[in-house]
Amino acid sequence: MWPRDASAQTLRKLRVIAFPGGGNGWPIWVAQRQGFFAREGLEVELSPTSGSVYQMQHLIAMPAFGGTSISRPRTDSREMLVGDFDIANTAMDNVVAYTEGAGEVKLPGSNAFVAIMGGDNGFLHVLARPQYKSYADLRGKRFGVDALGTGFAFVLRKVLEVNGLHPGDYELVAVGAGQKRFQALVNAEIDGTISSTPFDIQGQAVGLQVFPAAIESLKHYQGYVAAVSHGWLLFNQGEASAYIRAYRSGLDWLYDPAHRSEAVALLVENAKMAPDVADKVYAIMVNRKGGYEPRAAIDPAGVQTVIDLRKQYATVPASLGPPSRYVDLSYYREG
Repeated sequence: MWPRDASAQTLRKLRVIAFPGGGNGWPIWVAQRQGFFAREGLEVELSPTSGSVYQMQHLIAMPAFGGTSISRPRTDSREMLVGDFDIANTAMDNVVAYTEGAGEVKLPGSNAFVAIMGGDNGFLHVLARPQYKSYADLRGKRFGVDALGTGFAFVLRKVLEVNGLHPGDYELVAVGAGQKRFQALVNAEIDGTISSTPFDIQGQAVGLQVFPAAIESLKHYQGYVAAVSHGWLLFNQGEASAYIRAYRSGLDWLYDPAHRSEAVALLVENAKMAPDVADKVYAIMVNRKGGYEPRAAIDPAGVQTVIDLRKQYATVPASLGPPSRYVDLSYYREG
């Protein structure tokens, strides 16, 4: 049984990589501050990523010898199949794409990833320069995405299609993570993008056009998940279950209305966010109707949407499996 009392043990360090600039790390910050990870015998180090390519390259699991691995060398055989990070808070589409060898870049070796816990629907909105009041105004314009063939690029394409814009009506350019895309939009380097909360709130504050939430068009969509490589999971089943338990404790704490002011202050501190923006983020993300999934469950219909969008829009379609191929809930159920 994985220890749940850290009083007389050495904490096991886990390295988590997530997209910066928003609420991706909020339950993690809570679990760190409230001691939920320590209670599970874990010490969690959270790092930002510059984009999904970097994130997935450094999550790969392969032997660290012979100069063939991106990972730094290991001496502990238990960690010989571990990348530079253990867990990624990433888009479900990245799990599907890189597992099938259809990611934005090719990874060395055979690298299969799996989602062990859910998170949210992505909190996605299309943002545009102030002068573009409708989707029709965006015909012929440039949209920035994290990566052209993974992540939320397909969501953007679907939302544009639903609103009358088809391939050839616009240009997609790879810019990187949300903060980079937001700044590029503010600087008029691109005309539009798709971004997660809080960039919709920040966009409204600086006069950008913010269109309705993408989930209104999709109905079901699995946005962010906790993903790991199969190589890491081979030796870290206990850590996986412990991480999930602590994360869900963080969600329980966030969803307690008595903690709202403290939760907002934590977001201000860690995301370097203005208090009024953080308060609006709380109202969106800590909301049982469309916010963080209260138990961090995965939505199978949402995963299927991810797969269907990849089938529809991927330049080189891969042979894709059912949602169960990309999800392993055995450790979630142990939590």
